[in-house]
Amino acid sequence: MAAQVGELLAHAWRAARRAQQPDRALPHAQCGRPSTPAREAYSGGEVEKRIDELIGALRIRSVISSRKRSQHRADPGGPRYQASLGYARRRANERGHGITGPNRNPAAPRLPHELARDALACLATGAAIVHTHTHDPARSPREGAALYLEAYRPILDARPDAILYPTTGLGATFDERYGHHVHLAEAGAIRQGLVDPGSVNFGESGPDGRPLDVDFVYRNSPRDVTQMVEHCARLRLGPSVACFEPGFLRAIVAYHRAGLLPPGALVKLYFMERGYLGGGEPHFGVPPIREALDLYLAMLGDSGLSWAVAVLGGSLLDSPLAGWALERGGHLRVGLEDFPDAKSNRDEVERARQLCERYDRPLATPAEAAALLRLPAR
Repeated sequence: MAAQVGELLAHAWRAARRAQQPDRALPHAQCGRPSTPAREAYSGGEVEKRIDELIGALRIRSVISSRKRSQHRADPGGPRYQASLGYARRRANERGHGITGPNRNPAAPRLPHELARDALACLATGAAIVHTHTHDPARSPREGAALYLEAYRPILDARPDAILYPTTGLGATFDERYGHHVHLAEAGAIRQGLVDPGSVNFGESGPDGRPLDVDFVYRNSPRDVTQMVEHCARLRLGPSVACFEPGFLRAIVAYHRAGLLPPGALVKLYFMERGYLGGGEPHFGVPPIREALDLYLAMLGDSGLSWAVAVLGGSLLDSPLAGWALERGGHLRVGLEDFPDAKSNRDEVERARQLCERYDRPLATPAEAAALLRLPAR
């Protein structure tokens, strides 16, 4: 399962705000997430299957180990499964890296030529930034970079201005998980690098309202975060920052205030609609409500960092959150990776483009987005 993301920037909606807001807005098209799983997916065998499908997903930078417990609990939730991120104990995931694949949504790209075709369609529609996964995240950093380049080279041949960046790899060490960034940066193929500044439990409720009995932790230690930031600085990549929880934002603002965050950062504020395992009520993150956006923006304060919003497990464009963000100078991230029921990645970008126009926030080109974010030159 290969995930792809397109991010969009749009012009400031009101001239009076241009001193404080970016000249353009970035709707961020997130490409490659699955159709909504049925609520019945919480039965034991289906949960195991769902976890197996989620291995390497969510743009996570560490490996998941997934194993069935030898003893089942005698409760209606069925067997318990463990998926802890950060350890290289799991076999290679043949389905690929990313939540959505064609087995879950026929519109989802998977192989390099499919990713390239989808990315070019999104860029032509207005996406400024494209994020992808590969179908084989267990490759070595050099081999993984080669898979990314199979998709990125035809994109850059047609659109040399495209802003591209990958997800995490699998491995026991930071270099195994992040090393493909080095090869891609040296090849001149990427201008952003992944920065996920924290850890989070991906818990959720089952259909009976009880917490699902699954160990699912996305782990990034403080040392990991520092290494991500340092790699972006050394490789001259703009940090693409994912904030699954408010604490993630608090950490990245601290790096910024300490003068350690390299230029070109885009901070993506995540709002949770559904959980990752079976679409239940999530036990992490914040809901897509105005008060949650107010909290995030209060934490950003006067940092001046560019920011975007995304709804994980739901439709950002059918939520008032998208309009609130555009009114306040933010950008949008949309696509199949976040909204599994979307028609296609390109369709999500088109819907975002129309919404931005209604708010007088026309989309930025990749070149304009690079200038807005102050991305380092290639």
